[in-house]
Amino acid sequence: MYIVVMQNNEVVVDVSAVIPRERHPKVFNAWHALADGAAMVLVNDHDPVPLYYQSAAGAGEPLVLDVRPIFAQGGSPCTNIDNAVASLLPGQSFVLLVPFEPAPLFGKLGAKGLTGKSELQPDGSYRIEFTPGGPVLSGGAAVGTGGCGGH
Repeated sequence: MYIVVMQNNEVVVDVSAVIPRERHPKVFNAWHALADGAAMVLVNDHDPVPLYYQSAAGAGEPLVLDVRPIFAQGGSPCTNIDNAVASLLPGQSFVLLVPFEPAPLFGKLGAKGLTGKSELQPDGSYRIEFTPGGPVLSGGAAVGTGGCGGH
């Protein structure tokens, strides 16, 4: 295994020559040793799918996206939502903070294997947690298909 610190604050960790049973511990040791603001580039001889699950389970933190400011400025958050969903680790949940309940989004993300539970917040906005698998639990809105939140 070799570790190289690049000028752009990236740490390159090459485990392609490490025996398989020793790879995950070496990767996680390098990960935990990262300085604040540093990024890790993993070099491997295959797609480390189990590592994605292990890191998602270890992190235990959902990805949170607050699109209320985008709506307040008259914009559409569709690209932001799509990018956030595309960046999820396997098993990772996604929390969306929105000014209204975007019923069609439940169907759109359901087609990607995510189900949502919607909670009305005291300020009138919604907190929707999308998790892999399970039933769709919207706050009473009809579940639709199609666009990004009906806008």
